[in-house]
Amino acid sequence: MISKLSYFINRLSLRGKLLLVTMAVAGFAILVASSAFVAFQWYSFREVTVARQADQLSLVAKNVTASITFDDALDAREVLSSFAVIKSITNVWLFDKNHRLFAEWQRDPEKNEPVPECPDYTGHRFLQGTLLSVKPIVLESGIHRSYLGTLVVRSNMDELRRYLNQNILAVVAMMIITFFLTWFLSNRLRGIILKSIENLSTTMRQITEKRDYSQRAQVWGDDELGLMTGYFNDMLIEIESRDLLLHDNVASLEAREQELNELRNYLENVINSMPSILVGIDPEGEVTQWNFEAEKVSGIKKNEAVGRTLDDLLPEFQAEMADIRETIARREVKTSNKVVQGRDGEVKYNDITIYPLVANGISGAVVRVDDVTEKVRLENMMVQTEKMMSVGGLAAGMAHEINNPLGIMMQACQNIVRRLSPDLKANQRVADGLDVPIDKILEYCEKRNILVMVNDI
Repeated sequence: MISKLSYFINRLSLRGKLLLVTMAVAGFAILVASSAFVAFQWYSFREVTVARQADQLSLVAKNVTASITFDDALDAREVLSSFAVIKSITNVWLFDKNHRLFAEWQRDPEKNEPVPECPDYTGHRFLQGTLLSVKPIVLESGIHRSYLGTLVVRSNMDELRRYLNQNILAVVAMMIITFFLTWFLSNRLRGIILKSIENLSTTMRQITEKRDYSQRAQVWGDDELGLMTGYFNDMLIEIESRDLLLHDNVASLEAREQELNELRNYLENVINSMPSILVGIDPEGEVTQWNFEAEKVSGIKKNEAVGRTLDDLLPEFQAEMADIRETIARREVKTSNKVVQGRDGEVKYNDITIYPLVANGISGAVVRVDDVTEKVRLENMMVQTEKMMSVGGLAAGMAHEINNPLGIMMQACQNIVRRLSPDLKANQRVADGLDVPIDKILEYCEKRNILVMVNDI
C-alpha cells in the first residue's frame, strides 16, 4: 500500500505534488482542529447534561424524602414522574434503606425493563451507552443524618448523539468549504510559486533538446527559487565555456586520431608489404604482431595467431625461443644466417634476425625471417660452376701440352705416308735408282701393317 502510494506521488507533477501537499496539510489541520472541537463540544455537553441531571436529582431527592419517610409509595411515584420533563431520562428507581425497590417510573411502561440491583456507589457513570445517576436520600436533623434510601436515574444518550452528529455535520461542511477555499487559493498561489520553476524547467528542456548552452533562464524575484535560477545561469556560463573548450579539444583529438590512424595504416601496410616474415613477441613469448607473409607461410590468420606462442604456431622455430628470450633480456640484436629448417618435408634456409624492443617502456622483440633457400641454391650452383670452369681450364692446358708432340708425330706420319706414295715422282725416281719397285715397298708395308699403324696414329 505504501509502495503504491509512493509510486503515485512520484508520478505526479510538481504542480500536483504542491497541490497535494497543500490539501493534505490543510485537511490534516482541519481534521485535528475539528476533532478537538467535536471532542470539546461532546465533553462540554456531557458535563452540562450530568450537571442538569444532578440538579434535578437533588430536587427530586428532597421531594421524595417525605414519601419514603411515611412509606407512601404512590406519592413517591408521582414525585418520580416529574422527571418526564427531561426527555433523555428513561427510568427512575427509588430504593429504601434496605435496598428494596420502593417506587419506580418508566417513560415507556410497555418495555417492562427489569429492575436493577441497588448500586453501592453514588454519583454518575456511563454504562452501555446510558448515563446512570445515583443519589442517596438522607434525612438531616441537626447533627444527625439518617439514610432513608437511594434514588437511581437512567438516561439515554440520544440527545448527546444528536448534538454530536450536528457538530460533525457542521465540521464536515466546514471542511468541504475549507478544502474548496484551499484549492482555489493554492491554484492562485501555485501559479506564482511555480512560475520560476516552470520557466527554469522550460529552459532546461530547450537546452537538453537543442544543446544550446547560450540560453539563460529568467530570474523571478530574489527568493530561494530566484537564487537557484541565478546559480543555474552561472552553471550554464561555466558549461558553455567548458563546452567550447571541449569542442576544440575534441576537434584536436579527432585530427590526432586521424593522423594516428593514417600512420598506423601506413606502418601496417609497410609491415604487411614486406616479403619477410615479421612477428612481434612479448616477454611471455606470445605473438603480438603477425604480418601477411607469416599468414602466407603458416596458413594461420592474424586473429588466430595473436596470443599464442611462436613455437606453437611455427614448430620449426622452437630452437630459436631461447635466443628470443635472451635477446629480450639482454636487449641486443641477434642474427642467425642460413638456418636450416624443415617444414612439410622440405628443407629451407632462413636468415633470422631478432630485434629487441627498447623504446617507450615497451618490452618484447621483433623476429624477422628471410627465406634464403633460392639464394643458397644459386650460391651452390655458382660454386659448382666455378669448380667446373677450373677443371675445364686445367684440361685445356693439358690438352695443349699433349697436342704439340702429337702434332709433330702426326706430321711425321703424314710425311711417311707421303714418302711411300707412288703418286710422287720423287718417290718413284728414288725407288728406280735403287732398283726397288715402289709397289713392292708398298706391298711390304701392307703385309707388315705399317701403313695401318701410321694411319691409326
